[in-house]
Amino acid sequence: MVEKEGFHLELTGSDASAQNGLAENPNKILAQMVRCMLYASELGPEMFSYAIVHAVCIKNRIPHSTINKTPYEMFTGFAPDLSSLRIFGCRVFSRNPGKRPAKLDKHDSQGVFLGYTATEKNIKYLDDISGLVKTTTHVYYDEASMTTHASKAPLAAQTLQRLGYGFKEHWIKNEDRKHEVVVQLLDKNA
Repeated sequence: MVEKEGFHLELTGSDASAQNGLAENPNKILAQMVRCMLYASELGPEMFSYAIVHAVCIKNRIPHSTINKTPYEMFTGFAPDLSSLRIFGCRVFSRNPGKRPAKLDKHDSQGVFLGYTATEKNIKYLDDISGLVKTTTHVYYDEASMTTHASKAPLAAQTLQRLGYGFKEHWIKNEDRKHEVVVQLLDKNA
């Protein structure tokens, strides 16, 4: 097919993605975003597919220097609304659909935020009890894991707590506050 269509193949060497930098750079940036999201949320590689979709969602809402707009805006004609953007891997509390059997019965589910569906009105989350990935629309977010003890919160949530988000909570002990997070910019695209 390559010969029939008149293409000429120029293969790159192994582990030499820089030889095809224009095509490989977006992959590198998305891979860095996914690694950061999975590490900060303390989720394993089995959540890679959800993290990459969320990374693309974010990347499409960041202004691009050559078009002076976001890719989302170029595609839809509307500036993106970032008010619903949430931290990947944060705690979520979802109202279960349907009627409750009794007024005082538990009617919510807890889990971990995994991203949006195509509409952004629905989200996907990993249910704590069943371990299944579910879709819901009625949800509350706990981005700093204030419902979890600070020492058991994921790295991203601990960082939010140490930066002062909910700093006055009575259950955060002083020994939980003694660690510092040192951040160093390794790459201008990070």
